[in-house]
Amino acid sequence: MTTFNELNLNKNLIDGLKKQNITEPTKVQSLTINKILDNKDLIVNAQTGSGKKRSGWKILQRN
Repeated sequence: MTTFNELNLNKNLIDGLKKQNITEPTKVQSLTINKILDNKDLIVNAQTGSGKKRSGWKILQRN
């Protein structure tokens, strides 16, 4: 399982996720976050509640 630290997310973002009891990425997030941070276009088809919206954290990554 991939961790948010392994996805190189901003420490402040990781801390905020922990405060919301979100401790590890979903499968969809593990597969997409790095691609999004690398400005890749994606089409994702996954079940409701799988974390698709939270994969798009690029704007929150900026310091």
